[in-house]
Amino acid sequence: MLKAGGEELMRRIAIKVRDTIAGATNAARFSTNEKNFFIRFNEILLDDTKKIVVIAWIEFDEMNEKERKAKMGVWQQKLKQKLSWLHAAKVSINSVNEANGILPETEISFM
Repeated sequence: MLKAGGEELMRRIAIKVRDTIAGATNAARFSTNEKNFFIRFNEILLDDTKKIVVIAWIEFDEMNEKERKAKMGVWQQKLKQKLSWLHAAKVSINSVNEANGILPETEISFM
């Protein structure tokens, strides 16, 4: 678990988002197996009418639900500010303890 203040944690997540998009964009140029997938990926990134969704799963220290929700709301705003360059980004901060309830059709495992 990453122990950092909210500002630092959101900065690190924003950097990971940036690097992931850069890696996928670069893969579009050089992919030989999934070229159409990466081309579509870039088309979506360039389309201002499409909303990019960023979901961050964070492990919170023990706290009551009210405190956790307040912290998640503040962090969500900070992350959205740091990702303002990503058009129409929707940002969601979630607790790993609630992962399976939020995306019931998706199997989530932590390694």
